Amino acid sequence: MFDGLTEAEKEMLRTSFEEECTTCFQRCQDWLLEPTKQATHQSIPLEALHTIKGSAGVIGRHDFASIVHDLETIVAELSVSSSQLTTAFAAVHLASLSPEKESLARRTIDGLKTASSDVEALGDAIPQSIAETPSVPIPMPSISISEQKVANLVHLSGQLVFDQAALKTKNASFRQELTILSQSRESLRDLISGLTSARRQWEREKNAESLAKVEGTLAVQIAKLQSLHQQMARELAGLQTTSTNLQESILETRLVSVERWLGRLLPGFRHAAIQQKKEIAFVIKGGATQIDAFLIAQLSPVVIQLVKNAIAHAEFGEHPQVTIIASRGRDNFYLEVRDNGSGVNMSRLKEKLAESWSAQQIESSSKAALLATLFAEGLTTKDNANVASGRGVGLSDALKRVKSISGRIDVGSDDQGTAFVVTIPRVTSVGQALLFKVGDTVYCIDQSRVQGTIEKTMSPINWQERSVREFDLRTTFSVDASYPAPVIIVRGAKNPYAIYVDKIIGEREIVVKPLPKLMLPMSLFSSGTVSGSGNVQLVIDTEALERMHSRRNRTTLANKRVLVVDDSAVARTAVAMYLSRRGMIADAVESATSALDLMRTRHYGAVITDIEMPEMTGAKLVATMKMDERLKSIPIFVMTSLPISQATTMFSQSDVEAILSKPLVDQDLKSIESRLRKH
Repeated sequence: MFDGLTEAEKEMLRTSFEEECTTCFQRCQDWLLEPTKQATHQSIPLEALHTIKGSAGVIGRHDFASIVHDLETIVAELSVSSSQLTTAFAAVHLASLSPEKESLARRTIDGLKTASSDVEALGDAIPQSIAETPSVPIPMPSISISEQKVANLVHLSGQLVFDQAALKTKNASFRQELTILSQSRESLRDLISGLTSARRQWEREKNAESLAKVEGTLAVQIAKLQSLHQQMARELAGLQTTSTNLQESILETRLVSVERWLGRLLPGFRHAAIQQKKEIAFVIKGGATQIDAFLIAQLSPVVIQLVKNAIAHAEFGEHPQVTIIASRGRDNFYLEVRDNGSGVNMSRLKEKLAESWSAQQIESSSKAALLATLFAEGLTTKDNANVASGRGVGLSDALKRVKSISGRIDVGSDDQGTAFVVTIPRVTSVGQALLFKVGDTVYCIDQSRVQGTIEKTMSPINWQERSVREFDLRTTFSVDASYPAPVIIVRGAKNPYAIYVDKIIGEREIVVKPLPKLMLPMSLFSSGTVSGSGNVQLVIDTEALERMHSRRNRTTLANKRVLVVDDSAVARTAVAMYLSRRGMIADAVESATSALDLMRTRHYGAVITDIEMPEMTGAKLVATMKMDERLKSIPIFVMTSLPISQATTMFSQSDVEAILSKPLVDQDLKSIESRLRKH
């Protein structure tokens, strides 16, 4: 199954795997810190390790899964000391982040299995230098907030209260003027009625005089309302300015100086240089530049890799120096790693490229294009790979990390040295969006993608004198639909298309934020925002929506909604990803209780569930479904890392469609797909 995914999907699963491993090993370490629980709460580390083992199989790391399996056995037997387990957890965690460390983890586990390991020796065996462990997470510096920043926040929050009070007063005046205007309208209506029924000249003249007075009153009220409108517009402009300043001030509280951040990495850089027998000066420029704490965890491995690359590859002269330069633009953060060596050996680079490129291709490529190949996986200009020089995956990994936060890396080189420049956009941005409701949930669409709206309509829809394709988001989100309904006309790849919604709220300015990594599999959403009431509102990816409906038009499984249940984020994401690519709607949840809640509010064409899950097992989930009249007819597929012979005893043959071994392979998924077509 993993081999059939795109590179982007594989990378996403690998990233989810790393995050899942970090979370699970943290649970294991927390368990170790409470000796009283070690004998009575073994399920804590065993469940965590079981999850890691299953996820490792999903992404094709079978040797690592074997290591975790042996560690499970050691924990179950409690045959070693807490300090030895600490060492084992650390070694295996390191291997989860860096596959090249699997041999170290295997030696550590084998040593514990034979009870011949020395705790201190094993501890020393775990690489500690920055140069050797580029993938180890770097502790995030704590955030210090100056008195001035706190004062600014207090001032701005006070200004918001003031602006709110001013608007409240203006609103009360507005309401009062509207009341008078309404009364004047009633008087006008009575006069008009009297004027039409008057028979005598003097009655008509009297009514006309009264009518003129009412008209004068209305003119005064309208002038007052116009004045109030202008005042409120100014107040709202002030409120918007205050809100923007408050947002900027809040973001500033998350900022850390580059000097403080990189200062923690310098000892590791120096140690790496000493290992290479090089005396290199490390210089930080722009140290006062502030960086968002969110970026530190993302960029630390990148900086380590770029500095390590300079240490290992640069051909230095008399005064070796590596300079790290930080700066901020209006919309971007820049980080440059520059060495003063002799530059990239272009002749050597071309020799390496000649192993896979034609001579014509090399000669016709620009220098920039050739330098860009430094980020290709597996390419290294060194003849002998070692820990310091790498194996051609470091720069590739660094680029992937930077791209994951929408950044880029540019490289330049001449006889004065080589420079890598990392450009990262700001964590948040402000944009115009059209807000709308599907059911009770508010969503957003980038306003630049909207061509128009229709208040109420039904199929067929014509827009600008031509028919357009129609998608119903209410069906996509399993919400009851009725017609006629509001429609948003969206600019498509070739032609516009219409989407049905329940209510169009209107255009708003929103602060757009990237989705957390674990939400990235939700490919229908590009980003998110937070409303004034604190609710998360997801931004629809209109291109993904168009692609999804195009796929569904080509498959007989278009109306199938499948629920995937697994406590492993990697396992459930991988299965859901495959089903989505086949045109189905795949929901994924981490527990049986969450699955039951969803099944009671949505209709599912099938359920795919794991067996071993905390709180409620897959076997209990199946039994519960079979006792529920509304759920008992849903086809159920079981996936498990238990022996099939053992799993089979847990279910009646008529209760499940199939029991499959984890990780699922392509043939298993095709089998599920084939059976779904029959239902």
